[in-house]
Amino acid sequence: MLLAAGVFLVIACIVVYFAVFNEQEQFADGDSQKTFAVMYIENIPDAADKDRTAEMLANLLSTSLSQVKGLVVISRERLYGIQEELGEQKTTLTNPAVASRIAKHAGVGTMLIGSIVQSQPTLALSTHLVDVKTGAILSSQRIENFSTGRIFPLVDSLAVLVRASLSISAEAAAGARALSAVTTSSVEAYRSYLAGIDLRDKFFDAEAQAAWNKAIELDSSFAMAYYKLSTLEIADIESRKRSIQMSWRLRDRVTEKEKLQIEAAYANVIEKNPSKAIDVLEHLVNKYPHEQNIYHMLHSIYRDLWNRDKAIEANVRAVRNDPLDKNAWNNLAYYYADKNLRKEAIDATDRYIQLSPAEPNPYDTKGDIYAKFGDGDSAVYWYKKALSFRPDYW
Repeated sequence: MLLAAGVFLVIACIVVYFAVFNEQEQFADGDSQKTFAVMYIENIPDAADKDRTAEMLANLLSTSLSQVKGLVVISRERLYGIQEELGEQKTTLTNPAVASRIAKHAGVGTMLIGSIVQSQPTLALSTHLVDVKTGAILSSQRIENFSTGRIFPLVDSLAVLVRASLSISAEAAAGARALSAVTTSSVEAYRSYLAGIDLRDKFFDAEAQAAWNKAIELDSSFAMAYYKLSTLEIADIESRKRSIQMSWRLRDRVTEKEKLQIEAAYANVIEKNPSKAIDVLEHLVNKYPHEQNIYHMLHSIYRDLWNRDKAIEANVRAVRNDPLDKNAWNNLAYYYADKNLRKEAIDATDRYIQLSPAEPNPYDTKGDIYAKFGDGDSAVYWYKKALSFRPDYW
């Protein structure tokens, strides 16, 4: 039976490989009108957004609205992932056409776009709610006279206006808390936290670690900064355990989705109960099917359990949900290689390179795959290619 199950999964992987390899767009769910995303906020006075003011506003608004029952809010991490996977540079997200394309890929029904029109001495912010399918502006909001140090109450106020425009009932919004209660009260800590997310996405783990440590120095009660530190494999296991324990103690200071992620990590690492962690993650993925990182968390647990078939299955589910998930293609390349499926493994790395051509890791993966199949010359070529992007790449 075990052999039969393994063969079945190999066949399933190959079927998924051929079914999604050339797919370009992700179709929206039928219930997409309840799906919402903050696509971008443009910083007009500071087009480069050097202080991440616009980025913070967009992320914080997503976090605030994610607390509303019945409203599926696509996370900023996922949107940036889709943007990268579609070959768009991060700086082009302020293009409405690009934003619409990303929103359609994510299955978004209503998106928010906006702009900072004044930043000194006080912020002035204009936003519009847009029907993704038709492009029609459904409503507009304007908020002003908040200092740059009061971003959290500014977004709390904006969230109230957006909820009203979306006709969110008082009952659905009843559990929503102020942002300082589910993130941090420090603007600088939040800025470092976002920098860490950007760095980790590029596999620059040491720099991400430094950014999240700085966030904690600025706010020792920042639960998600501790949690993010616990996900870094460059840290020793005892440090990761301490980070998980701290995030666990502070788990009432995060959103429900983040709390479940912390609970899964605590069950797996501290309680040494991976079955419980898997149950939490399955609940998470059923409630938040758009969030690809949950499939990746399932993959990590199964990988650590040496359950290769279940790890493959987690990645198959990820690419079925989104054929442009670079991390899932990266993982599948190694599993295909383990199954001695050379063509599928190399094609998966090529897919990964297509999705992230400016990062070193996909070329490093291709080197690993060639090494796995005994082609040393090709492996060295691709390792050198990875180093050409970053000479100190680990």
